[in-house]
Amino acid sequence: MPKPEEEVWLLDAMQELVGRFGAGPWLTQPAVFPDAASFPDTYDESPTGVRTLLRRLAAHAGLDLRIELRAFAAEETVVPILFDEVHDGAIEIALFEVRPMDAMLGHAVQAIAEAYRAVHRLDARPHGYRDAPEDEEDEQADALASVTAVYLGFGVLAARDAHRYEASGFLDGRTAHTSWSHEFVGGLPTESLAWLVALQTRLRDEPTAEVKAIEKVLPANAEVAFRRAREALASRLDATREILGLAALPEPRPRDVLPLPSDPEGDARAEASWGEEDHEVERHVYRVPLPGPRAAAAIGGFAVALVGEIFLAPRYGTSAASLVLLVIPALAVALASIRRPRCSSCRTRLPAALERCRGCDGIVVGEVAGLRDLPDERPRDGDEGAFSDAFPEDDDSDHDEDEVVSGEARDASERTSS
Repeated sequence: MPKPEEEVWLLDAMQELVGRFGAGPWLTQPAVFPDAASFPDTYDESPTGVRTLLRRLAAHAGLDLRIELRAFAAEETVVPILFDEVHDGAIEIALFEVRPMDAMLGHAVQAIAEAYRAVHRLDARPHGYRDAPEDEEDEQADALASVTAVYLGFGVLAARDAHRYEASGFLDGRTAHTSWSHEFVGGLPTESLAWLVALQTRLRDEPTAEVKAIEKVLPANAEVAFRRAREALASRLDATREILGLAALPEPRPRDVLPLPSDPEGDARAEASWGEEDHEVERHVYRVPLPGPRAAAAIGGFAVALVGEIFLAPRYGTSAASLVLLVIPALAVALASIRRPRCSSCRTRLPAALERCRGCDGIVVGEVAGLRDLPDERPRDGDEGAFSDAFPEDDDSDHDEDEVVSGEARDASERTSS
């Protein structure tokens, strides 16, 4: 749950939008879900697909402007897209990387929300925080863009993608190696976005089925925050309506999802821009002594021995053939257990003469004695969040599971062995 001062800030930022544009999509239209009903267009991993996604979000937001996608090469991709500016009747978006739609959606929502604020010339800070230092303006703008995303009906999408977590692992003998990654999108932590979505459902008096549908889309931490916020807000609706200046809600109306007009010229410009840049982000790997896949060696050895037993048993007897059935798999496992130089990423054999891995095409940048010695890529201690800067400092401040990060999303991966 957001702290009281955070709730005040959120309501202040939302009231600015409601006071200027009315209840808007936030309270008059159904929320946008990550489904075919809200996104009926065909998406493929290309600049055209990304542009189509942005055009659909702009249509949901009521922005009747062209979307111009301009590609940029990046040595290390942190975010796939960023809002650039509104110029000559077009929303210009910088494209750094093409991702699957599910991984692109949260970033696209943030970009369109920033574009909405730019089109309507909204102040970079909400009322009550005019005296914020200049170096905090960008961080405040990121947080305000996230509030705007909720106002435009994208709250479910923003809360779902505010913190994306992925994990993977493998076994090396009796040692388990686990890696995971965190990606933070937008300028608000998950619990704040979930609080705004919960407020939306309370003010709209959403039926149980709609609430359940939202809970189903949200990840576990956001779902818990959403439920707690709904419980806390149940007894405070009258006071909240007064703060927002909502004497009565307008009649709800359906969200029209009309076909997008064809724009082959805009798609062609996006594809041409993408083709002019080199978007290959180099993968750095290390040469590390590792055993081969022993399980696969054992299975292969057993298969060879089984075939051998079938042919040897008639000539040398069952006992001799059974000995072969034991020896060959054991020998295969022993050979696979020998540590040889392998790629730290994909475990492909990596002889000293190779400078690039043949398995994952990563560039070999060094050698390490073991996986425990791989460079630590965890976030540095002391990283501060953007949203917390919007409030007065509090010595007791902490956010449960979600680290708050500035509007530009960051990836952090960790490896551990046990």
